[in-house]
Amino acid sequence: MATGRYLIILLIGWMIASCTKEVVTVIDVPKEIEKSTISIKISLGSDVRTRSGWTYDDYFPSAIPTPEESTVSNVLLIIFKNIYLEEYALYESEGVNGDFTLDESTNTITLHKAEDGENEIDLEPGVHFFYAILNIPEGLYQEIEPLLENGKYTLTKESFEKQVMEVGLDYLQGGGTGGNGFIMTNSTPPASTVVYSESQLEEFGRTENEISISVGRALVKISLAYVPEKTGKLHGALEDIKYTVVNHPSQMYLMPVIEDEKLITPHYTTMNIPAGYFIDPIRELAEKEKNREVNWLTATTEKKDKDTYDFAYCIENNVKKHLKSTTTGLVIRGKFVPSQWLNKDGTIGATTTDDSFWRIAEIDNDGYLLAYTKGYYNESPDSLCATMGSNFEVKKYSNGICYYTFWPSSNDEHQIKRNDFHKIVITHIHGAGAPDIDEIIDPDVDPDPQPTWGRLVVYAVGWDDYPRIEELGEEAEGDTDNEIGVSIPGWEEEDSQKETLEGGDENKFN
Repeated sequence: MATGRYLIILLIGWMIASCTKEVVTVIDVPKEIEKSTISIKISLGSDVRTRSGWTYDDYFPSAIPTPEESTVSNVLLIIFKNIYLEEYALYESEGVNGDFTLDESTNTITLHKAEDGENEIDLEPGVHFFYAILNIPEGLYQEIEPLLENGKYTLTKESFEKQVMEVGLDYLQGGGTGGNGFIMTNSTPPASTVVYSESQLEEFGRTENEISISVGRALVKISLAYVPEKTGKLHGALEDIKYTVVNHPSQMYLMPVIEDEKLITPHYTTMNIPAGYFIDPIRELAEKEKNREVNWLTATTEKKDKDTYDFAYCIENNVKKHLKSTTTGLVIRGKFVPSQWLNKDGTIGATTTDDSFWRIAEIDNDGYLLAYTKGYYNESPDSLCATMGSNFEVKKYSNGICYYTFWPSSNDEHQIKRNDFHKIVITHIHGAGAPDIDEIIDPDVDPDPQPTWGRLVVYAVGWDDYPRIEELGEEAEGDTDNEIGVSIPGWEEEDSQKETLEGGDENKFN
């Protein structure tokens, strides 16, 4: 019998052990958890002069941020413990002391909660993630505050990051309800750290828990410059250069989301993009230009007033399949003045009274432009074009106006990320662009990897960083006119009339 009882006890023990294998072990936690007081420092950049832009150079003369870019009116701090929300607080600059101080010399914000101005944020020990939103408009705060208010143990870090904002340029620039200053968010992944209890600080060789968060503006900034004497160096000069930005999205994530070094946006993984999602779509630009509704910005030069320049703001954008109809880019407009004019029969001629000219273009079977012949005519060369075959057409450039495109990119993708600043300098122009906006692009193909119409120097920088320089386009220094493709009558070399675009049929025209 004793043996039987013993076997029964073993059986019951085995059953209990089997049933509890999947149960999470509960660790005995002290009733009173010792919290640790932390201090928060929010960095706006390493140098006040670079807080919203660039160091001094000839093409972008001003190193001073605009007042709107510099304003800090409020700070929303959100703290997650592991993946769940722990606490949040909204700090405002109202009053003499306010809830925070901005030290212009170190370019940092220090948060305060106590009336005496001392730091007083207490957190339980553990791994924490810290987010900050500066200058949050009243409308955005009212949208996400209910999620924060009810979010403890339900609102996760990922769902918070991917909270979708319905945005517009005016909204992000502080023009929304209750807005004051540009919206700024974490410019890097959230600061994470283990918050030690007060008794552990000495053990880990620390005197305090100081958390540093780096923030950047939730917009992309773009400015275009050109070198006048060089844009006229090859087979013509481009004058009165202007630009506009197309295909702004109307939504973005609350925080920058980078996965596998790719920027992830609300519609990154789907082609089912809602109708009307893109602001200023490139498909509508030709009609707006016809009605004189395009807001053209003027490209700057090194000779322009050092305190004035035009620049554009863009909304963060990236889609998995890049198309010219969904990728944010620049349309550039200018007046092209040929260095050599031809009569309609191909002999050397004079300029036209209104600066209009004609070119002969080769068109593929689908109607897309493949190449231009190398000649700028003061009359329509219809007879000459007819001898070339049915795939050639005459294109008129009224008053010499032409259009180009440029598609900013990073990490080899046509994407633009918040807090980036693209400084684009046109150093050479290889020829006239498209005579009409409608002929610039096929919206359903990929953007070209680099411009084929000239040479650019692109400074892709964070608003708080120093520039790294990337040169795009052909190496044009030292090239003669004949090497670039300007010919004089005679066309001695076989096929010397044709100026084929790089990339062949896939390039279409840029």
